[in-house]
Amino acid sequence: MRVFVVDDSPTARRMLRLLLADRPGVDVVDEAVSAEDCLARVAGVAPDVVVMDWQMPGMNGAHATRELLARHPHIHVVGFTSSGSDGTRQAFLDAGASEVFAKEHALDLLDYLSGLRRAA
Repeated sequence: MRVFVVDDSPTARRMLRLLLADRPGVDVVDEAVSAEDCLARVAGVAPDVVVMDWQMPGMNGAHATRELLARHPHIHVVGFTSSGSDGTRQAFLDAGASEVFAKEHALDLLDYLSGLRRAA
């Protein structure tokens, strides 16, 4: 499974990269600090999954998810946010994200990605 991580926090990106490095069959193919950066580069790395932060400079995660899926409908987008509000979760899902996880539940995200990998 090819994963693209989008988060403006270097700490969050590093944490995800380290956690995903221990998962067999999972490869972090790129990372971006903004939605715009992701949209410009995603086609060149052909990820299976984009893990998308909610709050970034420029467009938010829901808007970025909508734009990304309009261009690349085969990609799974998973929201990964420090905002635990139901509104944030629902906005991600309404935009087409397959699931949303709070950053404090990163292990749940890893389990979800493992399930996607097995289903593929």
